[in-house]
Amino acid sequence: MKKIILCSLMLLFLLPGCSLLQEVNQTLNYGIEATDLIQDANLFAEQLPELAEQAIANPELIDNLKQELETMKERIINFNSLVPPEIAEELHNQLMGYTEMMKQEIDQYLQAINDQGIDLEALKNAPILETIQNMATLLLKIEQLGL
Repeated sequence: MKKIILCSLMLLFLLPGCSLLQEVNQTLNYGIEATDLIQDANLFAEQLPELAEQAIANPELIDNLKQELETMKERIINFNSLVPPEIAEELHNQLMGYTEMMKQEIDQYLQAINDQGIDLEALKNAPILETIQNMATLLLKIEQLGL
């Protein structure tokens, strides 16, 4: 009988701990995902003008440029589907605002490529690059939250 009571008491103390551990894991995972997204976006912004230049020089590479744009768009969609931990909800909303703008800008650039071809100057001055720079400022907030 003592063993049953002891096991029951242990379960009572362990179950809330599991919930806390699960919340900590969710928070850490979210922080990693958010950081990865921002780093991916920064890399994307660095590579985009070069990819466009290559596509202008070699029209066979236009599909590579389009694929990179589509890949970033998919990455954004996947991130936006995450459920943030409560501590990161405001940060997530800010990131979603930036990622939604990025997604729209990617769609616009893809449409422009299909309609008119690649305009390198338009790309170098594209709002998407500024959006990514703004998004990068959120890395400090992620670090401050301990994510």
